[in-house]
Amino acid sequence: MRYLIIGNSAAGLNGAEAIRELDTDGEVTIVSEEDYPPYSRCLIPYFMEGKVSEDDMLYRPSDYYQAHSFRIMLGRRVVKVDTSKMEAQLEDGERLMYDRLLLATGGSPKIPDTTGMDKEGVLGFRTTRDLHAILRALKDTRNAAVLGGGCIGLMAACGLRAKGAEVLVVIRSPHLLSQVADAEAGEMFRRRFEENGVRVISGASVDEVRGDARVAQIHLDNGEQLECQLIVVGKGVAPNVTFLEGSGVAVNRGVVVDENLQTNIPEIYAAGDVAETTDVVTGEKAVNAIWPCAAEQGRIAGANMAGQARTYVGSMRMNSAEFFGLPLISIGVTKPPSDEYQVLSRRQETRNTYRKVVLKQNKIVGLVMVGEIENAGVYRALIQKKADISSVKDRLLDRNFGYPDILPLVAGDRQRFSEPEWRHSLISYRR
Repeated sequence: MRYLIIGNSAAGLNGAEAIRELDTDGEVTIVSEEDYPPYSRCLIPYFMEGKVSEDDMLYRPSDYYQAHSFRIMLGRRVVKVDTSKMEAQLEDGERLMYDRLLLATGGSPKIPDTTGMDKEGVLGFRTTRDLHAILRALKDTRNAAVLGGGCIGLMAACGLRAKGAEVLVVIRSPHLLSQVADAEAGEMFRRRFEENGVRVISGASVDEVRGDARVAQIHLDNGEQLECQLIVVGKGVAPNVTFLEGSGVAVNRGVVVDENLQTNIPEIYAAGDVAETTDVVTGEKAVNAIWPCAAEQGRIAGANMAGQARTYVGSMRMNSAEFFGLPLISIGVTKPPSDEYQVLSRRQETRNTYRKVVLKQNKIVGLVMVGEIENAGVYRALIQKKADISSVKDRLLDRNFGYPDILPLVAGDRQRFSEPEWRHSLISYRR
């Protein structure tokens, strides 16, 4: 059996490992556009801030491919998939045949279609290539601008500030973290950023990037003109699917898959940031681009490719970050769209903490935690279980709400929702 995996990160590698566990003789080829050993993207911001080394970012050891008898092709880009011939074409014309194909191509930063955005000094913040380009640019940068107030953009802002740059964050939305948290949490983080010397401009966008070959200024649609020599774009990512045009593989927001992570083409599977799966909270199709989901999807897709039937329950929107020492975790629905939802919240100014739980029909469907996040895994378990929390509703916001409080609610499913799993989930968030 010939297995071809496009992608060399969490989804691709976990898929390859699942295949090898079940098929010790199959030919497994991994193709990656990046010319770099496997690494954890989650740790890029921490490397930039000097909290981890580049070696710490490595996701697998140097002898990984050889030890598993994987064929690796780094620095090679797939430009086309021909499903009728069951082959993938590389940019240099080489063709790779497959019997089973795993699409694990991840996503790329969304670069706005703004005048001047193609100048030198405009960079994303997703790959080691981006990271090293930023570090080189910082050598002659006084002022840096970050476009986007989500987790990616704010992590970049922390890193730039740690390197000594004067940093400006520009966001179109009214508050920071508008896609993953609410206005209360957003305001807490605005204050934290401003206390650390980062200016935040909300309700504005860059309408022109000015300069010669390299960025020199940005012009905002509110009339402000600001000096900067570096722009980091952190406005989210889009699934890498352009190479699938004309292939017949169904694509919506991402590659459409079923509960086995199989596409509409029987021999082709997808996993990770490129795959559109069912969100277990909303029941809707979504691309939940987070590391733990990618790893789990990769393992399930790989097992199915090798003949072991496995089902993927679905993904969950989860975000975790720490900005200037203030941690955040958000899960599921954080800004209820209607009065069908009930919101419980508590903010403690003296502790600089905030906790918000979103309920629907006495089930938790969303969570925001700022400051004290130690028991986030407990809430996550309740969300996944879709447990009726009526009996503990009056204690949900307690600082010490934890495993003992919900034991009766998960007693019938303790193997799946054991305390060690919750702790592991929390660690995964903060990688």
